Amino acid sequence: APTATGGEVAAEPAVEEPAPPPAAPAAPAIAPAADANATAPAPAKDAAAVSGVKKNSENGLGELATSFVSSSLVVLGCFVFVGWARRWSPKVYEAMASEGNKPAPGFFGWLRQALETTPDEIQNFTTLDCRMLIMLTQLAQGILRRLGIPMLLVFGPLHFFGTNAGNDWLSYLSVNNLEPQSWVFWVYSVAVWYVVYIVMETV
Repeated sequence: APTATGGEVAAEPAVEEPAPPPAAPAAPAIAPAADANATAPAPAKDAAAVSGVKKNSENGLGELATSFVSSSLVVLGCFVFVGWARRWSPKVYEAMASEGNKPAPGFFGWLRQALETTPDEIQNFTTLDCRMLIMLTQLAQGILRRLGIPMLLVFGPLHFFGTNAGNDWLSYLSVNNLEPQSWVFWVYSVAVWYVVYIVMETV
């Protein structure tokens, strides 16, 4: 730059500013601590859990025996009530019986006549709805009798020799005792057509 005396002064060299220090590395993100009170997602429910059906357990045989005894006592109680009620109030429980069509005088004399009553007699003494209900019950009895007995005699022993039930004695006669790759499942392909034939032939 020029001075007052006309001379020039050498320019001062530019001073470079120091580079800023490198930035410190960012601290790694810390995941939030898991809430101790948070509940894990519920596992998916199968069809049995959704419908409320319990699977067989080691105590299943005892539960079946208890259910069978209690149901038998209820049925026996109904039989005793009818036998007592027809004596206590014959105008109510024998009102539809004619003089020549009354049940036997015994305590269970009504049972034989009830079993021998034809659908036409049921309709004459009651209604068509009662007749259809009895016929539906008889149809179901016939189908189950022709299916249940052979199925139990054939598949019961085949299921019994499986090894999948463990200590679940109630499942020894059921399909739950079979391994997933058991050859018995091939027999079911024949049983399916047997069921179809019996139902179609009975209906």
